[in-house]
Amino acid sequence: MRAQLLHLSGSRRGRTDTPAGPTIRIGSAVDADVRFPTHSGVAAEHAVIRFDDCGCDFLIEARGGQVFVEHRQVEEAILKSGDLIEFGVGGPKARFRVWQGNGRACKPVRRMVEDAVAVGRSSGVVASGQSLVRDLLTQATLTLKIGFPLLVVALVGLGFGFGWLGGGRSASKRLGPELEALRTELAELRERDLGPVLQAEIDELRVELAERSAEVDELAAVRDVVRDVLLRQSRAACLIHGVWGMKLPEAARSPGADVLTDASGKPLRIDYTGSGFHLGEGRIVTNRHVAVPWDADETFSGLIERGFEPQMLALSATFPGGSPLLVDPASTRLRPGDDIDVAVLRADVPADVPVLEVDARDAEELGGETVLVVGYPTGVNALLAKTDPAVAREVLTASAGDLGRIIDGLAARGAVSPIITRGVLSEVRESRLVYDAETTSGGSGGPVFGSTGKVLGVNFAITRGFDGSNFGVPIRYAVELLDR
Repeated sequence: MRAQLLHLSGSRRGRTDTPAGPTIRIGSAVDADVRFPTHSGVAAEHAVIRFDDCGCDFLIEARGGQVFVEHRQVEEAILKSGDLIEFGVGGPKARFRVWQGNGRACKPVRRMVEDAVAVGRSSGVVASGQSLVRDLLTQATLTLKIGFPLLVVALVGLGFGFGWLGGGRSASKRLGPELEALRTELAELRERDLGPVLQAEIDELRVELAERSAEVDELAAVRDVVRDVLLRQSRAACLIHGVWGMKLPEAARSPGADVLTDASGKPLRIDYTGSGFHLGEGRIVTNRHVAVPWDADETFSGLIERGFEPQMLALSATFPGGSPLLVDPASTRLRPGDDIDVAVLRADVPADVPVLEVDARDAEELGGETVLVVGYPTGVNALLAKTDPAVAREVLTASAGDLGRIIDGLAARGAVSPIITRGVLSEVRESRLVYDAETTSGGSGGPVFGSTGKVLGVNFAITRGFDGSNFGVPIRYAVELLDR
């Protein structure tokens, strides 16, 4: 039993790799078992596929690059035959299979045609044809390897023959014996049941590829969108950091003691992080529960009902490559009359921060969209994890555990950048988008991009952990707040 990869896109598109060893190293290094060019965006040691004897499963492990299995980013995952693997955001794609044979790997003709169709969907008609021809010459049985070239020669020969026949009887006489020999070979191939089957499957493939041409163009556009979001538009997504506390009820206040304190007697200060994005003129869209976090915190709702007053002590927004920007809490705009989870803040946003465009399409047009969610899930933890360990230690030591100072230190070192995950928009409701792009705490308020590269929604809720369905608010609800 061996692992097999059908490459759907990238420099190896159309190829089928079936390495012999139990461990397959995938990357751009010269000694990789499955090697991609260095300019492909694949890391030197990008990932490893290995067979787990205990579980009798194939596992994939991310090493030096991002790995997506069925559109979900993974560090390690059990692979099932048929799983789609992507090496990096917008990187080469491959279909995983399990080869059960012990000897040389080969494919039946029907599988070759199915694989060619799959390659065509990701890389176009030309790549699909190349895949089919390559499989026929390298993955076929010995009989088909011999038969296919003979069939091609026969058909080409017949074509030349008929062309020459149109030129006069003398040509016909000269080529008569050759044509007869080719006809005999073609008849023998048909008797072996190779020719008609192959032709029927090629005809079926041609129809399938014609039907999928629009889909191929759409996928190519999506790859361009992913690249644009990764390199440019992600710079419009900011890390929001807030600090808030509670004032005592008026009747309980005394000089020097008007705020709620913690167990040590110090004023209670609650730090949190979230995400947001720039829609121009210094307007930052985020979630309501990021702008006014006490609204969503059941721990403090009882205190508020008894007269305690929440107050924002500090609020900032940090864009990639910049320093934290002060946000005036008084600039917060919320939707009146409903609890839809969007808000707009204002700050003095630098001119080099991109302004994102919104997608104004009707909701019914969006189902099945590929979506990209950009934000800061897990807040500074993810930023520290992505930073060089020595730099992370230096920042933590200098900050003495203060979250604001940690963000200042990371920003000063250019270490503030969002995380981008990809998924599929599975459901569109009046006030909710449902998708499977991964996110978690801290990613609330980030932009949700569609296949056009415009913002479809505002990420606002998650299921537990880093999986399952996640939710966004359609962007139109935030747009209604922009000019208030």
